[in-house]
Amino acid sequence: MAELARTIQGSMVISVNDIPEMREAFEGLPLGRIGIRYSFGKDRALFEALIIRNRG
Repeated sequence: MAELARTIQGSMVISVNDIPEMREAFEGLPLGRIGIRYSFGKDRALFEALIIRNRG
């Protein structure tokens, strides 16, 4: 997917978990970070997600 983002002619936006492996895979592309709140019944959790674009 990272290679596609680097070579595709159109625009592309990808959202993935913010973990070191994803940062490494998408290195060199514009990255942003957002918090995402998930709810599972009574349980709630906040995760960080990376937003990757292939254009600045």
